[in-house]
Amino acid sequence: DIPKNSNSFNTIYSNSVLEHIVDIESVLKEVYRLLTPEGYFYVTVPTNFFDNYTILYQLFLLLRLNRLAQKYRLFFNKFWRHYHCYDDKSWLNLFLKNGFEAAKVQKYANKKVCLINDILAPFSIISFIEKKIFNRWFLFKSFRSLYVPLLKLIFYRVLQNNSNAENCGLIFFCLKKS
Repeated sequence: DIPKNSNSFNTIYSNSVLEHIVDIESVLKEVYRLLTPEGYFYVTVPTNFFDNYTILYQLFLLLRLNRLAQKYRLFFNKFWRHYHCYDDKSWLNLFLKNGFEAAKVQKYANKKVCLINDILAPFSIISFIEKKIFNRWFLFKSFRSLYVPLLKLIFYRVLQNNSNAENCGLIFFCLKKS
């Protein structure tokens, strides 16, 4: 219950949040209430492929350790507190059920991109520690300006054409209050 009047916002944005909320329908009803008529709700969420596109899951499958792969998937979602990882149609049906219409749907983050994300995730620990100690995500912004172009150079080809593949790990919805 957000202490704002109904129809208060033209736009609401949720970037990889909804999958972490147990009672997602209450949130969607609140978003709907807060949006103005014809307002937009921009959402990014994981698909049912996101947890399959992790290094350990893929390694277990490669080694034909299917049961272990499935256990890792469960661990992965529990660790990251993913309560909702649906296919695109199920996400869309959930949004439609709660009064939204889809103005645009864009799948992105193919298997390679998700694997790179999984490989790079442990490196975020450095920023997390910096935030806890110094209350800043980056101590030296100039250092960031050095390594980001390097990462772009390394991953540029992989990141090209990573959207609208059939089995992407993430999906973007541009939803309209109907």
